[in-house]
Amino acid sequence: MLKKVSIAVIAIFLLTSCGDDNKDTPHNDNSSKSLKEKIEDLEDQGKLPKLDRSSDIAEPDENNNGIRDDIEAYVIKNYPDEK
Repeated sequence: MLKKVSIAVIAIFLLTSCGDDNKDTPHNDNSSKSLKEKIEDLEDQGKLPKLDRSSDIAEPDENNNGIRDDIEAYVIKNYPDEK
C-alpha cells in the first residue's frame, strides 16, 4: 500500500513539475492576440510590408505611376539603391 502511494505521489509531482518553461518568452505574448493583431504587430516591426487591406478593387495610387502606394513604399524602403 505504501509503495502504491509513494508511486502516486511521485507521479503527481513529476506531472505538476512538467510545465512550460518558456512562459516569459516574447513568442508566447501573442497567444491571446487575434490574427489581425499579430499581422499588425509584424507590420509595425517591419517584418511584413504594410499593405492596403481595404475592400476596394482599385488600390490607392496617389501619384498615378501604376504602382500601388503600399507596394511602392515597401520597395523604396527595402531596396533604396535599386531602380
